[in-house]
Amino acid sequence: MKILVNSYYNFAQNTAGGVYSKVINYIHSAKDSDLTIKQFDVWNDKVIDYDIIHYFALKAEFMDQMYMAKKLGKKIVISSIVTIADAKKTRLKIKLGRHLHLQTNENIRQSMLQMADAIITETHKEKDYIVEAYGIDPAKIHVIPNGVSEEILDGDPELIMGKLGLTRPFVLQVGRFDSNKNQLSVIRALKDTDIPVVFVGGADSSAPNYFDQCKKEADTNCYFTGWIKHSDPLMASAYAAAKVVVLPSHHEIFGNAIFEGAMTKSNIVATDVLPLEEFGFSKNAIAIDSTNITNIKEAIIKAYNKEIDETFSDFVKEKYSLSAIFVQHLNIYKRL
Repeated sequence: MKILVNSYYNFAQNTAGGVYSKVINYIHSAKDSDLTIKQFDVWNDKVIDYDIIHYFALKAEFMDQMYMAKKLGKKIVISSIVTIADAKKTRLKIKLGRHLHLQTNENIRQSMLQMADAIITETHKEKDYIVEAYGIDPAKIHVIPNGVSEEILDGDPELIMGKLGLTRPFVLQVGRFDSNKNQLSVIRALKDTDIPVVFVGGADSSAPNYFDQCKKEADTNCYFTGWIKHSDPLMASAYAAAKVVVLPSHHEIFGNAIFEGAMTKSNIVATDVLPLEEFGFSKNAIAIDSTNITNIKEAIIKAYNKEIDETFSDFVKEKYSLSAIFVQHLNIYKRL
């Protein structure tokens, strides 16, 4: 079986981005299967040569190629990765676009979802939104969470501790700096504490001023590493040395960092917009209101002083490992 993998034009420009990591992890986990998986090359690859076209993210730029694939009798899989909004407003935009004979983004997305033979969402919340907002048959939507790469396991905590001059475990936040990821609230929450907090990531190209503001407001307990490649031993070291991994985003679909933190035996503090109970995290993660700095502070302090349940790591490895997640993708391909 031959699978052609595609994603939006600039997804690989930020190699620390969530979609890029998702695609690379997916391809890596398929290496021992009998599938032929090819990353789409617009200059050389022909859709007709493949059995299934798998799109990562729901982007209007795929529309023409999807029409062509359907005409050629190819099966289409979409890993949707949509931001969950107000379903009623989305339906209204679709209805208005149809009435005015306009090809709005929402109308195009609905057409793409209707053309797909299978849709993969990361959570049931995302699935429910697609059903309600776009009127898609739930029978063709499959919930498959992201896989967690085991390359972050068994890191040497001394690598990053020595690099940053730290002598005690710290709070870790991983991701690009923008207002949604909400690093500034963590900085403000821990400003009058002596708890060290390490930020891995750099400025979002669309919001460089936010990163500057974070560094300006940061106290001496804050450390900024810049971007670290996921395969870099320093990344595994950061997870190994962290006592708490925090994800305080205002909007979030999945949140890879909390799974990586749980796998590497950190306590978890995560935004309450995530379905923590669905993930199996409700007993082992502290949910926070991303808009409430006092709540963020209290949750992080509680997690920092809490003993780590090491059995939780085993649960995450078993349920969310790359190999376990890839089997679910493979089953969809076989049914198609």
